[in-house]
Amino acid sequence: MDRLPNLKIYLRTAVVGTARDPATGRITSLTTVRRKPIVGAASGPEWSQRLSLELPDWYSGKDSAAFTKETLRYVWQPHRPNLLSCFIGGLADLRNMGVG
Repeated sequence: MDRLPNLKIYLRTAVVGTARDPATGRITSLTTVRRKPIVGAASGPEWSQRLSLELPDWYSGKDSAAFTKETLRYVWQPHRPNLLSCFIGGLADLRNMGVG
């Protein structure tokens, strides 16, 4: 990672929305939900349930019994043109939302 100082990895972060430039169709921003596990949650430790049960919670911006959540928005900036094209972990989400 030392060789990639501009790379940022956002763990426990799901892409939940995008905005596009109407003229070019380019993605101009991403909206994400970052979750933080609640230690000692009644639902059990992180990864203790089936993925199919956890996924809906990951994409919700509301705090739950298992996670506190933070909604973040990443906006494309002309002086940093690769900011959104390198968003780690979001490519599959974007394709599933019909963006890619």
